[in-house]
Amino acid sequence: LEDLDDIVKIGKESLPIYYKLHHLLEMGKIPSYLIYKCILENEPIGFCVLEICDDNRIHIMSIAISKPNRRKGYGSKIIEFLKNTFLKYTLSLNVQIQNKDAVRFYLKHDFEIKDTLINYYNELENKDGYYCEYIY
Repeated sequence: LEDLDDIVKIGKESLPIYYKLHHLLEMGKIPSYLIYKCILENEPIGFCVLEICDDNRIHIMSIAISKPNRRKGYGSKIIEFLKNTFLKYTLSLNVQIQNKDAVRFYLKHDFEIKDTLINYYNELENKDGYYCEYIY
């Protein structure tokens, strides 16, 4: 539970939409969801939430690095971990179009924009997103 509290805190400070504790607790009951925590010197600095969609695709539901630890390569390390761990899978994700830093980050890591999602983010002012994939 302490781990999940850390993930909620990092998500809240880092993301426009983040998982609350009850969301993470529910995901923890479903085998197709995986939650990874990024630790630096025994302190949580980030996380990744994944959904195993089928035998071919894993969807990255959320990635976040705490603000003081951004631009230090930790997000890149998470992406490399995912690429190396889930070799046979296509990695997919959705990203808000207006989040230019995140879009650049994923394109830099060889994700391709496959589709535009109109009005995808109902709870945000800028509602449109991209659906992206990394295919081995």
